[in-house]
Amino acid sequence: MQSSLFTNWLQRASSGGHILTGSKKISAVQLVKISELKNRTKALTANMEKELAGLIEKRDAPDLLPGGVITHLDDVFRDVFDGRRRLLKNKYLDKGTICEQDSMQLASYIDDEFYEAHDKHYANKFVCGSPDIVFEDVKDIKSNYDKDSFDKAELTILYTWQVRFYLWLCGFTKGELVYCLVNNTIEDLNNQKYYLKNALNDIDGTSSEYKKQAQQIERNMIFDVEAWKKNYPSYDFENTDLNFSISKVRRIKRFDIELLPEHISFIKKRVKMCREYLIKKEKTQLEILKNYSEEDYNDKIKFINSTLKEIS
Repeated sequence: MQSSLFTNWLQRASSGGHILTGSKKISAVQLVKISELKNRTKALTANMEKELAGLIEKRDAPDLLPGGVITHLDDVFRDVFDGRRRLLKNKYLDKGTICEQDSMQLASYIDDEFYEAHDKHYANKFVCGSPDIVFEDVKDIKSNYDKDSFDKAELTILYTWQVRFYLWLCGFTKGELVYCLVNNTIEDLNNQKYYLKNALNDIDGTSSEYKKQAQQIERNMIFDVEAWKKNYPSYDFENTDLNFSISKVRRIKRFDIELLPEHISFIKKRVKMCREYLIKKEKTQLEILKNYSEEDYNDKIKFINSTLKEIS
């Protein structure tokens, strides 16, 4: 039997939440309703019997992967089987990567601890990932792009599951999601000023309108003026009043996250279901290749075997 690329496939923690959507087939309220109807002393009416049968059918229905999970798995399949992956790049992601150390320094200052990037990669039989901070617990750091996104930042389902993956991998039960608001990069700020000059047709940046909007750009992208001066001592500010720093304690937002045994059981179950889907899809694609071109099929088999050999 041909070996599969997905027999031991591991879900990355960074996108783990994508396979864990649609976790409840039936709500807690509906489960209580089933109990009430089954334990009712009086005879059920025809409508009640119909309702009970429908709820039981929903409760006992076989587990199926939701559409959102399948969409994620199709992306996974293209990456692993065909080597095609969407390259996600934008200013929000760039800041998260470039400013990670600044955010860790902010968290270190607030907690009076020394945090540094944890570059160790973890894996078990189901998931893998590299948490940001492992220090008595697990902390996942997110660097917000601006004050607006920081103020609106909440504990999302995707980030909750990401931290739970890390907790499981590192052997902890409690962790944190930490949002930080730190200075943007000088490249980002200068790009915004450059775009503004073009939009105003003021390449020299001498108009009063440019000055006004450029000052606002600085206030929108610099949250710690002293840190900015230290990092970019030759920068020429547009603002004359530099009293617009935001206190460190107002630039960090954190959420506690807990890992329970049932969370681990659910992750294991979903990863197994995902593997079944990916293996089935792989088999279908190989059959299509074999029916079309024996040469193409053999090339793909060689690729699969070579890949499996590399990761074994």
